[in-house]
Amino acid sequence: MAYNRFLTNRDYCSIATEEHMKQIIRDVPDRIPQAEQRAEMQILEYLDQYYEIEKILAVGKNIREYNVGVSYPGQVWIRKDEEIYKHLFRVERKI
Repeated sequence: MAYNRFLTNRDYCSIATEEHMKQIIRDVPDRIPQAEQRAEMQILEYLDQYYEIEKILAVGKNIREYNVGVSYPGQVWIRKDEEIYKHLFRVERKI
């Protein structure tokens, strides 16, 4: 699966010199996605020490599109009309 980059090379060059970038990737441009992934993992590890980051990320990954024919338990996150809602109580499906 391809790694989707959030930042571009130009973004990096706006805060670091080209020489610094070459040092980070050892002058091999194909290493930029690898360096980004490593940095992302390090950031998550750091945040995980102080916050329940995995729990919060799991919430975002489990948001479901609302379907009138489905019952939902309480405390579930649902997307309806481009808005995200947290159901506090059980929602019964409409028959």
